Amino acid sequence: QYPVRRGEIYNQLAGVLSKPFLAGEKTWGTREEVEERFSIACEALRKALPAMLSSNARFELRDRMPAQTWVKGRMLLVGDAAHPMMPFVGQGGCQALEDAAAVGAVVRHFGDRNSSKQVARNEGADELTVLHRGASAPVRSSQWIEQAFRACEAIRSTRTARIQRESRVFGDIWHFEGSAALVRDE
Repeated sequence: QYPVRRGEIYNQLAGVLSKPFLAGEKTWGTREEVEERFSIACEALRKALPAMLSSNARFELRDRMPAQTWVKGRMLLVGDAAHPMMPFVGQGGCQALEDAAAVGAVVRHFGDRNSSKQVARNEGADELTVLHRGASAPVRSSQWIEQAFRACEAIRSTRTARIQRESRVFGDIWHFEGSAALVRDE
């Protein structure tokens, strides 16, 4: 939960893995379904549930497998456009910020290589050493941005793909039922 409207109210999320939704039914995520799914919760949560359900906003959580590429010409996908992930490890926004930092560092690096300035090459980030392996001369100015974007993709794609997979696994774990839930909760 977190405060909204200058702290006047709190946004609260009650999430369930909807069996009607999984069965392809058109009616899912109803108040009755949520109340039934939380009927085994502690008393404090059951008492709070009606207030939390005053707004029956429902939405599907969706992601996809890691993309094969984030770059097409001079266009680079970042954040959820490049690597949408389930919210179960709380990394969606963090990964978008890491993408932005990587884009900034890589574009600065490639831009500096293609300017007339002499620039020190000690950025202090191990990842950036990948960028200059085998580079013997600056590339033409019309190509450097695409190369920068491809380097950014190479730096970021393994980490974001791992976090995408982890968020799916954690989603499965959070939605265990029966004895698996008992073991998880120990």
